[in-house]
Amino acid sequence: MNNLQLIKLSIIFFLISTNASYAYLDPGTSGAFIATILGIMAAGWTYIKNKIAQIVQIFKKKFIRKKD
Repeated sequence: MNNLQLIKLSIIFFLISTNASYAYLDPGTSGAFIATILGIMAAGWTYIKNKIAQIVQIFKKKFIRKKD
């Protein structure tokens, strides 16, 4: 058995043998989770907006001729 098969079997065994955890999530935890999700969404939106602006700028340089 090679290392990759051993790792796969270990992961499968770990996922199968886990029990339910009865963890307590207080309101502060859910607030932090929501803030994290909103931050990731804002960062993604900004990244996409900047990439679109860069692409538009490239096309403007290539296709719009300056008037002399």
